[in-house]
Amino acid sequence: KSLDYLAYGLPIINSVKFDTESLISTYNAGFNFSENTIDELIRNLRNLSLNQYEILVQNTYRLFYEKFSIDVFHKNMTSILSERGWIHG
Repeated sequence: KSLDYLAYGLPIINSVKFDTESLISTYNAGFNFSENTIDELIRNLRNLSLNQYEILVQNTYRLFYEKFSIDVFHKNMTSILSERGWIHG
């Protein structure tokens, strides 16, 4: 579901560790939280200005298009298949 949200520019509210957490932090495309930081998450959401939200939306789109768009997928697959000698290109 996260990819669908990213594709529509919806900032992510994330509790999943590892890759998703890193991407959200790196791109400032939403909020990461854990059970120990729920109060902080609620404060951040309550205090979010419209301008800050719009920046999150822009960052979310950028994350999707730089990491998960069809063009990026095609480029990565072509590279992998070429490395294995399955296609020439």
